[in-house]
Amino acid sequence: MRKYELAKSHTPIPGTGAGGIAIPSPQSRAIGQLRTLIDASEATAARRDFQDAANGVVVQRVGNMQFLLNRQFTTEASELSGRELSEESSLDMAAHAMSKATGLAYVINCIVSYHELDDLPAVVAAMTESLAEHDLNRIALVIGVNAPKSEEAALHAALDAASDTINELGFAVALVPLTFEGAFPYGTMRNQVLHSDETRAMTEYFVHLGLHPYVSIQDFDTGSRLVGDSQIGQHVFHALDALLANTEDDDSANIGMQGIESSFANGDLNEDGIPEEDDESHLGMLPLMIAGGYRAVSGHDLKERTRRRLAKVSKEPSDKELEEHLASFVPSISEDMAHRQHYARLHPLLPYAPEPNLFLDATAVMRGSPRGTPLLFGPGGAEFTEMGKNVNRFAADELEAHFTHAHDSGALSLDAIRDQLTVHAGNQRHPIRGTSFMADYANLNVETDLSRLAASAYTDARTAQSHVGLTTLVDRFYNTKSDKTGAQATLARDKFTRTISSHPHISPDLMGIGPGSFKIGKSMSHALSVPYGKDSLFSGLHHGVPPSLKKAFLYQTAIETERVAYLDQQVEQHHALIDNFKTNAFALHGAPGVQLAVSHWTIADGDCGVYALGRLGGHPDITRAKLIEHLRGLNTDAATAAANRISGFNATLWLSHDDLRIIGQLLGFADIAIVTFNLSLNQWAIVHGNPSTSTHIIGGVPASLGGPINHWVVLQRS
Repeated sequence: MRKYELAKSHTPIPGTGAGGIAIPSPQSRAIGQLRTLIDASEATAARRDFQDAANGVVVQRVGNMQFLLNRQFTTEASELSGRELSEESSLDMAAHAMSKATGLAYVINCIVSYHELDDLPAVVAAMTESLAEHDLNRIALVIGVNAPKSEEAALHAALDAASDTINELGFAVALVPLTFEGAFPYGTMRNQVLHSDETRAMTEYFVHLGLHPYVSIQDFDTGSRLVGDSQIGQHVFHALDALLANTEDDDSANIGMQGIESSFANGDLNEDGIPEEDDESHLGMLPLMIAGGYRAVSGHDLKERTRRRLAKVSKEPSDKELEEHLASFVPSISEDMAHRQHYARLHPLLPYAPEPNLFLDATAVMRGSPRGTPLLFGPGGAEFTEMGKNVNRFAADELEAHFTHAHDSGALSLDAIRDQLTVHAGNQRHPIRGTSFMADYANLNVETDLSRLAASAYTDARTAQSHVGLTTLVDRFYNTKSDKTGAQATLARDKFTRTISSHPHISPDLMGIGPGSFKIGKSMSHALSVPYGKDSLFSGLHHGVPPSLKKAFLYQTAIETERVAYLDQQVEQHHALIDNFKTNAFALHGAPGVQLAVSHWTIADGDCGVYALGRLGGHPDITRAKLIEHLRGLNTDAATAAANRISGFNATLWLSHDDLRIIGQLLGFADIAIVTFNLSLNQWAIVHGNPSTSTHIIGGVPASLGGPINHWVVLQRS
């Protein structure tokens, strides 16, 4: 029974799985081996193929189980778990997975021209490189093989020729014939595969095995699926296993490195390589969408593919011209992904998510949202534009369903529930799923064939969809082209750039920089901000960025790359400052021949003086609380007074040179000396004691280049 369900704002068409949009459901031409819970040797002997007279789908029977890669599959496969999936909403399935699922499965979707189907063995080899044998039990491949309507006969001939090839593969494979007329409709083709009977059947199959499946949108190419690096990276599926695993360890910083193992690596597997069920889910979060980046397959292959594409448009550059073009094109892709990563930190759906490395919750695709919102690409090119809007609306529907259920159960007042939804909606989170969207373009990147982009960059002198500059970002910020009319994001960025250029170092003056006066256009994209309907308990609220913050958000978007570059420059200068003090000794003013150098640079926070005293006393792990406790334990009026000076209302204050002198002497540093660095003279100036003879010296320095003296470090004579 569906626990999380709402009145439909979209009316699903029977047999489509998509609200209000008819999706053709072409029949599969061939189905590869299905892994089941029956022993492999038994399966080999028992397997027989037959043609279902009712719908013409190729069927496999394994032992006493009949597997049809269409909706009838549920009837047979439900015996594995006793669940009736038609009675569960997307959120019901997500809640079940978060409490019971033993791991993840992947249903790969891709589209390809029938002319390229001969490349299938090489493409599958790239898709499965570095996967363990048991991993094949949790992946399936659904390929939309397309042709112009006029070439349908040749399409079917190519599918017949490929049947032997896919039957030799060690996991479930379906080839779905697709035809089109006119210009190639990228999004429509992807939607037909995404919502095909075959994708739905494998989704249900994996759910019944106790796994939670994602649809992995990929390109039909031989690029490496190892993230980060084609030599030492790990398979993108293993990277996601680790990222979504129920673990206290944060492996996100290590994406692409060999150290992360699949979430299945340490679990108990049954005889078919599927994790055994237990009482605890292996999942820590379940995003609706996960987006990764891409990197170019450099070298001869990219060069030749780009050359062939340019030849089709009567552009034939010389070898030298093409090599020079690719020499700048390949690094521009890395720059683009780095920019997308910056923008994803502002909102994960602000950048355009590349289709060749996109993951969607397969059960959400299959079921639609609690209000019937379908997960669909736009019909033509740049198809993620519409998917981004749909996935945000989908997340809004699920959040509404969750808190509507909480309201109906009487758990909280409506005001309290609206407040809770507002917090979750503003942070793109869900109480059941955790984060709704995950994006990592810099680390979670795979190789893909970028010859189409390389060719268009050559002919148009710009890279399509590049996020370097504001053109693509401003387009994505608004719901339609007309909504961005009059927007002055460039004006806001240029004002910020002029301001920081007059401040070579971070200073309090920069804190006053704000949006200022510039025009902001009309409606934000529904990928960033979608309103709740008038019939909702949450009418007037938005999922994503509230309209009241639109100007501030546009300003942050406009200045983001300049802001990051400025801060990176400041960090670089800060490290140079530290290296300068550590490497060089500076003269002590008024003491000829005496030079002082930094022996330990303390952590730059309000307790740097505490750390410096700890270092002098041989206790590098000292904290303010421990120091206060020690002083009070001395049981003297002077020590108690010193403890009071750095505790209570004074607990967040920087230790003054008087504090250092008094506490230092109480700790037994009778000869403690304190100096500060004179920025004009480049010399140390004495504040207390005699640094010429002292063995306990603390120095005051700027924590950042060009800043005031606000940091205590430990010094030694050089």
